[in-house]
Amino acid sequence: MNGITLGPVEDRDIPVLYDWINDPDLIHLSSTYKPVHEVQHIEWFNSLSKASDRVIFAIRNEAGDLVGTIQLVNIHPVFRHAELIVRIGDTANQSRGYGSAALRLLLEYAKRDLNLKRIFLHVFASNVRAIKAYENVGMEKEGCLRSHVYIDGQWDDLLIMGCLLDE
Repeated sequence: MNGITLGPVEDRDIPVLYDWINDPDLIHLSSTYKPVHEVQHIEWFNSLSKASDRVIFAIRNEAGDLVGTIQLVNIHPVFRHAELIVRIGDTANQSRGYGSAALRLLLEYAKRDLNLKRIFLHVFASNVRAIKAYENVGMEKEGCLRSHVYIDGQWDDLLIMGCLLDE
């Protein structure tokens, strides 16, 4: 699968993750931009191991370099669903299949190890590359919140996509 692996986020990843969270072009693919200060970033990083409703993986290439992160958040143990968030950081690593490969691995993990039934996500309608990757792993458009987000001076629709893991 494109030679990627999913594994723990490590201390050595902190500077790279800090650079990504402060890159407006990267952040505008999924959120509004707001600078994150180093202290905030370290607090977020340290909170990762304490959250019982979240699991985050580092996406690493064949050389072991961090190319992105993928996570399940708001994991609900009764309803057996979670929200998926994925980020491929460096633009040189985008459009190389890393995200799709990581999505497949994470969906298998969610089904096999967490016994989840449903995974959902939110994506900007303008993020065509991401939508294609989500569709390629079996996610479907479930809804649209029209003109829901204001990103980089433009209004955009927010799509809700999801998949059932037992189908």
